Amino acid sequence: FPLLLALSNGTTDARVAIRNAATEGLFSVLRHFGGLYSRGLWALVFRGVLRPLFDDVRHLPGGEQHSREDGDSVDARWIATTGASAMRATLQLLLTHGRRTRHLVPGALELLRAWILQQSEVAARPGIDA
Repeated sequence: FPLLLALSNGTTDARVAIRNAATEGLFSVLRHFGGLYSRGLWALVFRGVLRPLFDDVRHLPGGEQHSREDGDSVDARWIATTGASAMRATLQLLLTHGRRTRHLVPGALELLRAWILQQSEVAARPGIDA
């Protein structure tokens, strides 16, 4: 579990290469070893590792991003790159390990719903594409 948390934390790193490597590593571990997890462990992984990945998206005030001085939004970049691939990978995990993750589908759909219903099209589009 500590490895999953460390990889999860890496998905929010400011450096794109680190974010991508952490995201790929996290979902690779879950894809390869998730079949060994009990329903209870999957619930813990969802609550403690996967759902927090999308906290920033869920808490964007009406889809507004916090812009930096150069006009580029860190949230928008994360959403368009790491966030979108993480959402697709999360949904794919639930399908791959469906017998053990079926009870997590409502929570995953709520994450997707919160993302899609952002007021900003920039924030909502990757959720729709997932």
